[in-house]
Amino acid sequence: MFGWRRQGRKQQERKEQEREQQTSDPVLDLIRNELVPLLPPPGDPGRANALMNLGANLLMAGYERTRSPAILDEAIGYCQQGVAATPVGDRRRASHLEHLASLLGRRYEATRNTADLDEAIETCRAALEAARTSPGFNVADCQAALGDLLGWRYAASGDPADLEHVIAAYRRAVQLTDAKLPSRPAMVRRLDAALAVQRGRPVDPAARAGDAAGARFTETGSIADLDRAVAAYRRVLDATSPGDPQRATRLQTLARTLAIRASVNGSTQDLDEAVKHFRKAVGIASARRRAELRGDLGRVLTDRYVRSDRRADLDEAVTLLTGAADARTPERTTHLIDLARTLRMRFLAAGDRADLNRSVATGRRAVALDPDDPMAQAALGNALMLRFGYVGAIADLDAAIDALRVAVDTGPPDHPSRGSFFSDLGTALQLRYQRTSDPADLDASIAAFRTGIDVWHPGQPARNEALAFYGNSLRLRCELTGNLADVDQGIEACRTALAIPDDDPNRHVIGMLLGLLLKARYARTGKLSDLDEAVAASRVDLGGGPDLGPRLTALGNLLGSRYVRTRDDADLTEAMVHFLRATTLASAAPTWRIQAARTAATIVAPSAPGQAARLLEIAVRLLPELAAARFTRDDHYHALGAFSGLASDAAALTLDDPERDPATRARDALRLLEEGRAVLLSQALNTRDDLTDLRVAQPALAARFEKLRDRLDEPVVSPELLTLLGGTRQADDRHDLADEFAAVLTQIRTKDGFARFGLPPAIEDLLDRGPVAVCNVTSYRSDALLVGSAGVTCVPLTRMTRDDVTDRVAVFHASLAEARAGRTIADRQQAQRRLTSTLEWLWDSVAEPILLALGHHRSLDDGWPRLWWAPGGLLGLLPLHAAGYHHDGSGRTVLDRVVSSYTPTLRALRRPLRAGPQRALVVADPDLPHAEAEVSTLREHLPDVVTVPAVRKDVLAKLASYRIAHFACHGHSDPVDPSRSHLRLDVPLSVADLHAVRLDDADLAYLSACRTAAIDVADLADESIHLTSAFQLAGFTQVIGTLWEIQDEIAAKVSADFYRAVGQVGAARALHVTVRGLRDQFPHTPSLWAAHLHTGAGR
Repeated sequence: MFGWRRQGRKQQERKEQEREQQTSDPVLDLIRNELVPLLPPPGDPGRANALMNLGANLLMAGYERTRSPAILDEAIGYCQQGVAATPVGDRRRASHLEHLASLLGRRYEATRNTADLDEAIETCRAALEAARTSPGFNVADCQAALGDLLGWRYAASGDPADLEHVIAAYRRAVQLTDAKLPSRPAMVRRLDAALAVQRGRPVDPAARAGDAAGARFTETGSIADLDRAVAAYRRVLDATSPGDPQRATRLQTLARTLAIRASVNGSTQDLDEAVKHFRKAVGIASARRRAELRGDLGRVLTDRYVRSDRRADLDEAVTLLTGAADARTPERTTHLIDLARTLRMRFLAAGDRADLNRSVATGRRAVALDPDDPMAQAALGNALMLRFGYVGAIADLDAAIDALRVAVDTGPPDHPSRGSFFSDLGTALQLRYQRTSDPADLDASIAAFRTGIDVWHPGQPARNEALAFYGNSLRLRCELTGNLADVDQGIEACRTALAIPDDDPNRHVIGMLLGLLLKARYARTGKLSDLDEAVAASRVDLGGGPDLGPRLTALGNLLGSRYVRTRDDADLTEAMVHFLRATTLASAAPTWRIQAARTAATIVAPSAPGQAARLLEIAVRLLPELAAARFTRDDHYHALGAFSGLASDAAALTLDDPERDPATRARDALRLLEEGRAVLLSQALNTRDDLTDLRVAQPALAARFEKLRDRLDEPVVSPELLTLLGGTRQADDRHDLADEFAAVLTQIRTKDGFARFGLPPAIEDLLDRGPVAVCNVTSYRSDALLVGSAGVTCVPLTRMTRDDVTDRVAVFHASLAEARAGRTIADRQQAQRRLTSTLEWLWDSVAEPILLALGHHRSLDDGWPRLWWAPGGLLGLLPLHAAGYHHDGSGRTVLDRVVSSYTPTLRALRRPLRAGPQRALVVADPDLPHAEAEVSTLREHLPDVVTVPAVRKDVLAKLASYRIAHFACHGHSDPVDPSRSHLRLDVPLSVADLHAVRLDDADLAYLSACRTAAIDVADLADESIHLTSAFQLAGFTQVIGTLWEIQDEIAAKVSADFYRAVGQVGAARALHVTVRGLRDQFPHTPSLWAAHLHTGAGR
């Protein structure tokens, strides 16, 4: 290992070898005669690699057999040509230079020609210089090789400067070698040996034996080699006196080797001994070494926590690693990497979000110090991936995948954590597939897992975990493609992984994933033995752990499936126990708690609706927490869309609850609908109204609240743009802002009169805004909750089912399309008849029972009473305000009995009407045929009208200065992401853009555009995410929108008639009169007149 100490016997060996030299060999002749002529010509990009391969590999094989100097010279010649053919800046140049330096060193060993040694040293230095443009190049090994070469020269010259360079090279090699690598002790021993030579001390043979055994383990993975290394290092330590200056280093070497062995065999005894030795080393080390040793101790304490669950170890590890990472030592990057991991562990143990955010920040610090360190990239990637798992911000997951890909690309092939890099990348890609459903991510996940599994030796704990997650990706692909072979392969992988000791900390995760695979196969084959094995595998260790929530839910689902098959009450009872435990598990993520409650409620609803209602009530109250944990609108929508209809089911089962007081059922059901519908809209409206009072009573606190709120509402800058701007902390800042925002809310609620700041109002405070018909359609029952000053009453809608609504929505929207674009007049007329039929069905099933209950028994020609509709869910995709029989003169229509408005929730009606001058901002698309006519109409009927071009930035800048905003332009409803629905200006003005706008004096927004109140994503129907609600959220008291595309001529007529009446009767009545007149003109063509609606609290 210390090459310059072996040269004493080299000359005699060389003389003996020279007698055996051969200059001709059939294999070499074949290489020279057949391969050399096939070399790519000069200038060919492949020539450099071909020359290096010829010299460094093929001809060297001949030299190893013959020891012929001529063959070595020939090999060096080809490598020199290969280096010359490799351009400066080429990513291969460092590797080519390192190969050449190695061959020159070999020739020096054979000839003792110092010119070869000098050239080898300079070539090795050139390789290190070229490493800056060679990602993945192993700089540590190259530094060690340089140290060896310099050591030979020192042995020959005795020049102290050479020895100083030897020490510097080895010291840099140690700094660059991860503390967890089995080769690290050997690197340290090389440095110690050089220092010992400098001090005149001999090199210990036992230490050399330990280094050799550790190096063999790196190659073989054999635990026996580690055992020999541990034994050798124990002999070294036993032979070291207590006062020896090297004792701390030798304690460290033994402790590190024990920790490596524990990572392979899972031995807590080895970890205990390692901790003991590290503590001793810290106690006797010099101040310069103490930070490094404390970092080592912190890392091993974290390892021991993973095995033993000792929280004290974790807390001490954080303290030690924090101090080590703050010290400016060469090992600082390593300490930051270990600190990031330990903070992740403590977050999983205690749930403190500050630890999770700090883990991400620490990972970023490590990457900033050494972006080429794959362990730093992996530490950052894993912290971001964990935060995504708890918060759901897709930007975190994207950044995690980017970091893990860098780790995979930069990690050398022999890196002992290379398998983990691939496994972590596979897990992150699997998570992103589950979020985005992109099959490319799933295929890439499977490929990454396969590579990682091949890297590890059989039986390694990390390999077992990778096998299990690999199986899960195969299960997901089977669900996508139906290929049962994927599930079979995944089951075998998980079974292999589960062949581990009962106390292995990964056993419960592997068991859960095996259970999911077996359930997937059972679903396709009906083989009960698969379900039995799945239940048994999932019952492993249900005592605790950060992932207990999903494991309890998974086991409950398996037992529920088996109960459906066998009708064994014991399975049902056990399933409910697990679901209830998961529901009330405070440490579990809200997603899992809601899912467990919903599944349990589904199981017990037929026999115990009251119990089901109480379970769903817990779930509904978790929805705001689920939304609050997200940091972008996309994340909000994804989280809430997964639980579409939850509040509706809770309300329906509450109405069915026989144990609940009949006098309070309707009010309790309404409360659940208020809490669980339009969660995001309601959160914003709750704080907006309270803020006016806070500005008066606590102006400084209000200003702080508004500043934090507005910063959280800022759009997230794309990673590409953020990089160009030189920033890296945006995502972390948002998490810090969210924590500070929560603290400010708490502080506000301690002030007199603000205990309910930003919280939902009591139902009693909402009754004076009626009457409101809150509709609720579920698979359990359908009802309308009528809200007015007298209280809340329930009107069962016995003629309506959820399936009816689903079918009618599909038919209605298909008929709208055909009414616009049918091939023949007959087709278009038939489509209008289907639309009319749906309006009549709405009357019979919904509108008439509600109007009769409210006492509206006859049609009126004037003086209509008001009624607000809160349809919720799929029913909101149909025009309730247009329900009825419009062509028979019977007066059985909503238009003839009430003035209709809409509201997503009662809370949206809380804002008071504003008085003031009616200044109007008009945004008109000049390409629309009737836009100018609409502008003229507004100028005719409104006193103060200002027009602006359809330019988004100008519109957003001016909106706050006007009480009325009129948009005469096209609209677009996004069928995938409703937050991207927009008005078509020069740049789309989207729902998301309006979330950040604050319009405290705005009254009316008129969206004379297509489909501004349409929702195309059924799972988000409860959230009322469309342009109309976005303008309401931005601050407009009332909004006029449309449910579907309308003809330009009709749009212009409705606008003209509306503004002609609005000054006398208000917006809601003006629209009512306008639509009713249009209906009278075209009673058999509802597509022309039924699209417009009024939303909000205006008169």
